[in-house]
Formats: sequence, structure tokens, C-alpha cells
Amino acid sequence: MRFPLSLNCRPFFLTQPSPSVTHLSSRLRMTAVSDLSPDITEVSLLEEFETFQEERVRLPVLIDLRSKREREETGSVDGATQISVDELTPRTFELPPPFEYRLSFLGSEDECQKAKLFTKQGGCQWTVSECITKSEAINRMVKEGAPADKFQRGPLGVNEGWRANVFLEFCLKKFAPVFEEAGGEGRVALDLGCGNGRDGVFLAAKTGIRVVGSDNHDGALARARALTADLGLAGLCEWKQCDLRKNGKSVEDCQRELLREDRSESVGLIHGHRFLERRLLPVCRDLLACRGLFVWSTFASVDGEILEERPGPPYKAGRLLREGELREVFESSKSDCCFEIIFDEMGTLLSHGVEVNAHFFLARKK
Repeated sequence: MRFPLSLNCRPFFLTQPSPSVTHLSSRLRMTAVSDLSPDITEVSLLEEFETFQEERVRLPVLIDLRSKREREETGSVDGATQISVDELTPRTFELPPPFEYRLSFLGSEDECQKAKLFTKQGGCQWTVSECITKSEAINRMVKEGAPADKFQRGPLGVNEGWRANVFLEFCLKKFAPVFEEAGGEGRVALDLGCGNGRDGVFLAAKTGIRVVGSDNHDGALARARALTADLGLAGLCEWKQCDLRKNGKSVEDCQRELLREDRSESVGLIHGHRFLERRLLPVCRDLLACRGLFVWSTFASVDGEILEERPGPPYKAGRLLREGELREVFESSKSDCCFEIIFDEMGTLLSHGVEVNAHFFLARKK
């Protein structure tokens, strides 16, 4: 039995915003898309993005540690991430990144204690807001009018455990018509450096577009396939092992390695997060079909920055975008394509728990 969980209801968890919110700088470089969002102003879009980020981390992620059998007998919390305590290790990749979200646990005292120990292993330390036993949760729900014998409904303000990166989520919400147009029939989205597949699966689930994710790590791709299977999206997602940093990649190379052999698809969207191979940037630009989108967020350096003094990795210039670099690529006179720069901003991303400079960029091929 499941019951609806409103994110607008009064939460019983701590609700202080996390210090790890990704902030944009005060200057917003953005070309408004007049035919899609004529009411957007620089201030309102910046404030909207910051508010979106703050809301994402305001509430903790609730992990329901109880067994499947107990959840079936007693009922489950709508909005909670259901991972029994014995599954935490193999399903770690389904948890939110450490440092970004706080966790709360629902289960027996023993289950909660095991889960708290798990969060301190391997150097990936999550902050645990609260541990709630079943009886405590029922008592709190009874005060809100729920029957005492089962979880009938729950005013538990919580976050989903499985999330895409904040920039992709924001763009999908704010520029939904643009994404809908980019993902029409016969279109495919490429998720480059896809890792565990969170972003690619999110794209497929929210837009229905077929997604091809590529990475060079077997373990990451195995986790991506597992996540896809768990969510019933195997028909929309394909994961390929591909060395995108190999010298001399061309448009034809990428088409051969990532797209169907019959070339029946065109590339409607290219996405990358925390990944950079700058020799691929003009290739990505030229791969996109008309109205295709390029969505990118990764680490960057600012003018005058001493790389060795950065508060966190990466430290190598080859892994960092330069200020204005993506705009230069997509406005290059060497390209026959014309692009509309929708969003182009420096901000920060978390790296090992500290904020480092990053670049957020969204462009559309006209």
C-alpha cells in the first residue's frame, strides 16, 4: 500500500538548507529565447535557478530500510527510496551523492544503526538527519489523522533518492518546450561520460527520448544497466563502452560507435556533466540535428586562477573549461551551423565536498 506524499506539507525533519547548494555568480550571461520564454529576465531566471537548487536540498532523502515483505504488510511511504539495509552496499549508486543531500532512515533500531555505520564507510560520508522507527513514524502520522495500524498517508516531506544533476533538472523544467522539440521522432540523446547513468535515465524517463550513454568504465556501465532495469527503461536506454578521449575522434567515428548502423536516427541532444574532452566539443556541435540541444555542466577555471591552489580537483588544465570556451565553440566562424545560446554562466560544483569553479551551458541549433 502506498499513499501520496506532498512536498508542500509540513515536514517533521530538519529543513535548514544544505551549505552545498551550487550557486551561480551574480552576473548572468543569457540570450533570451524570445519565441519560447519572452517573459524571462536576467534577474528572474537567476533567482529561479537558485530557488530551484535550494528547494532540491531543503529536505532530506528518506531511505526506507525495511524488508519488502514488511513494506507489503504495513505499507510504504510514498516518496521514500526503498532500499533494505542488506541492499545498501550493492545499491549505493542509487543514493544521492555524499555532501549534497542529508539522509534520514526509516526502520528498526538495528536497521538504522547498520545504515548509519554504512554511511561512514569508504570515505563517502553522508550526513544523517534522523532515524525513525516504524512506531515513531506511525505516531507522527496518527497526529495528522492517519489510522494507527497502517501507513495510510504520510505528511513526511522528503526528497527522491535518485536524482539527475541540478542543471539538467532545471533546464528540463524551465525549457520544457525546447526539450520536447529536440526529442522528436527518430531522435536520440547522447550522454557522454555517463558514469552510473543517472542523468541518461532521467532524460529517458522525463522526455521519452532514446538515450545512448557512453563511458570507458565497465563498473559504471554495469550500474547504469542495473538502474535502467530497476526502473523498467531498458527499451529506452543503451549503454556503450567507448573511449571518448581517444585521439582523432570525428563526427563519423561518433556516429559509427554510438548510433544505429542504419543511421536512422539523428542526434537531438548531447549532454555531459563533470566530463570534458575539448577535442570533442566541435564534433558535438556538428553532430546535432536542427533544433538539437547541447547541455553541459563541468568544472572550469577562471581568468587568473592558479590551478595548484584550487580548493578541490580537478587541477589539470585539460580537465577544465576556460571562461567563454563553449561560447567560442558554438559561435565559431568555422562552423556552418548557427546556434542560439540560451544559458551561459559560471558557477560552482562540489568536488570532494568543496565548491570549485564550474561552467553551465545550454545551446540550441537553429
